Amino acid sequence: NPENKINLVTADGKLFRSVIKDGYNTGAVWSPDSKKFAFLRGEPGGSMQAWVGNLFTGETKNVGVYTRTNKIVWSTDSQNLYAAGSTSGGETEALYKYNLASGASQTFDLGGASVFEPFLTSTGDKLLFRNESDGSRLYYIDISGR
Repeated sequence: NPENKINLVTADGKLFRSVIKDGYNTGAVWSPDSKKFAFLRGEPGGSMQAWVGNLFTGETKNVGVYTRTNKIVWSTDSQNLYAAGSTSGGETEALYKYNLASGASQTFDLGGASVFEPFLTSTGDKLLFRNESDGSRLYYIDISGR
């Protein structure tokens, strides 16, 4: 099984440190507090699952969602990760909210839509995205109260 490390490098190139050393990994979506990042781990050419890494502790957690980095967004407080995909690696897509503190996951039905480039409103109560199947239409999901 080939390994693909995720490294942290300063802009001037003077500091270089591996933050994820094991597994086949790709991509990174930084949290707003810059302490955590979501990345993908899986098999080369195969399905990839979302994981979360903590830059300071080195701890990693499997979110359990098969996805891509362009289907992931962080909450503004960096406590929740939203990832669109499936928990089985299948075709049917849902939106999952993963709470980093508790490890709890919540599921939102997408009604057949496929999330692409999600982002949150400034109030954090709605997740907006383009539907991958039509590309130009903007959709949203009310995530308030969850």
